[in-house]
Amino acid sequence: MEMEKANMIHSFPLPASVILDLDVFQTNPWDLPGDSKEKRYFFCKRSKKNVNKCKGITGSGYWKAMEIGNCSGLWNLALYNNQFTGEIPFSITNASLMYSLDVEDNHLKGELPSEIVANLFKLSYLHLSYNDMVGHDNNSNLVSFFTALKNCMILDELELADMDLGGRLSSSIGQLVASTSWSFDLSNNRLSGEIPKSLGDLVQLNFMFLNHNLLTGAIPLSLGQCMDISKLDLSHNRLTGNIPPEISNLQEIRIFLNLSHNHLEGPLPIELSKLENVQEIDLSSNNLTGSIFP
Repeated sequence: MEMEKANMIHSFPLPASVILDLDVFQTNPWDLPGDSKEKRYFFCKRSKKNVNKCKGITGSGYWKAMEIGNCSGLWNLALYNNQFTGEIPFSITNASLMYSLDVEDNHLKGELPSEIVANLFKLSYLHLSYNDMVGHDNNSNLVSFFTALKNCMILDELELADMDLGGRLSSSIGQLVASTSWSFDLSNNRLSGEIPKSLGDLVQLNFMFLNHNLLTGAIPLSLGQCMDISKLDLSHNRLTGNIPPEISNLQEIRIFLNLSHNHLEGPLPIELSKLENVQEIDLSSNNLTGSIFP
């Protein structure tokens, strides 16, 4: 420690009580002493590759800022079921090989990370459920987010459940591209308006959960084009009209079809009997009439 007084510089050793005895190899970065909101640094040994590229360089190494973006080779980041707060840092886009991002069940805030996913072209699994994020424009606009997702050319799973998201489902959702079969979960939100017909363009769709929202209008006939779907849950909405006979095209429904707790009306379509492999059909709490087909 140096003290300057009257143009005189004196050096004094720090008292032992100030110097902490800490094993950094056994300590999480967020458990280090000091203000956790300030930028932290860690020391890397000097090598030929970083001699002239690094700030904070010393004779034997350099000090490097602790940011998730420093992990440029990261392809799988699983941070689910923790107590993280704040927003997903934009520096994560430096991990251009990111294949799976799972931050479910935390306390993350801010708008849905449109700019981030637009720059993660190889993203296949995106799990954001059970956080406190909102849509754009005061939680009323999902268009920007789904437009950004079109850059993810091999998206397989999209989970945005139980986030209290508002707004309408964007028709651009039908333009998402999957490498094989894929699924999405937008359940337990406040999505309103009609189910876009463009969902029928997701012919490789495997699971679709839109239950517990505020969706209105009829079940689009185009859903009959999703012939690989095995789980379909549209329950607990405000859907009206008849159950479309095109539902019989969903021959791959093996697990369940749930249309309960809506305002559907009319007779049971005989075409439902063609779903020979389905294990569960729930049409309860609607306004269906007529006889049960033999």
